[in-house]
Amino acid sequence: MSAAASTSGAVFTIGQGPATATESEPNDTIATADGPFSSDVTISGALPTYSELDYYAITNAGATAASVTMETFTGSVGACSYDTVIELYTAGGSFLASNDDSGVNLCSYLSYSIPAGTTYYVKVRGFSGNIIPSYLLQLNFP
Repeated sequence: MSAAASTSGAVFTIGQGPATATESEPNDTIATADGPFSSDVTISGALPTYSELDYYAITNAGATAASVTMETFTGSVGACSYDTVIELYTAGGSFLASNDDSGVNLCSYLSYSIPAGTTYYVKVRGFSGNIIPSYLLQLNFP
C-alpha cells in the first residue's frame, strides 16, 4: 500500500521502501523551498540551467536535537557523475554549513545537528554553477 501527498508543491510517495519526493519549481529561495521534510526521504531534482539553485526545508519535529544527514547522488543512490554542493541555512538565511565533495566521487555529504522544533534549509547547487541534469538528495533522520 502506498500513499501520495503534496508538501509545498513537492510530491512524495510513502509506501513499501523509502519515501520519495520530486522537487517542484520554483524552489530557488528559502521562501519557495519544497517541504518541510521531517523523515527519511529521497528527493529527485534537476539543475537544468546555469546557476540554478534548489532549496528544501527540513524540520526536526522531535523533542531533542537530531543529527540529520544530507547526501547527493546522480543517476541512482550510490552513484555520482556530477559535482554537487550542499549548503545549510537558517530560516533567516544565515549560513550554517556546506560540503562539496565528501560524498561518493564528486557528490556532497553533510551531517548536522538540528535543534528540536527547528527548520533549516538545504540548498543544492552545481559546483561553479554547473548544470546538473538530474540528482537525488537523500535526507536521513535518526
